[in-house]
Amino acid sequence: MSEIYKLKTEIKAICTRFENEDFDLQKFQGRLSRVITPEPDIHNIDGLLLKIDNDLEEIIFTKSESNYRQYGLEVVYNFLKKLEEIEKNV
Repeated sequence: MSEIYKLKTEIKAICTRFENEDFDLQKFQGRLSRVITPEPDIHNIDGLLLKIDNDLEEIIFTKSESNYRQYGLEVVYNFLKKLEEIEKNV
């Protein structure tokens, strides 16, 4: 099993918990910030995690709290697509 697959599985589990409303957007952001990427990070997963963190920060500071879930899910789905593209190219 590739490290990318393991990482994707861990991140997908966090995303699923957010989708299932197990925690709010801020806790979701916190959980993702604790994900450890493999070394060396030849696929720039750290960069993707930084981008999702920035996207979530933008939602928190610029969007109405009533829309957090909608915008958060958009970020999640885009992020998972990028992870799948990386996995296909490994």
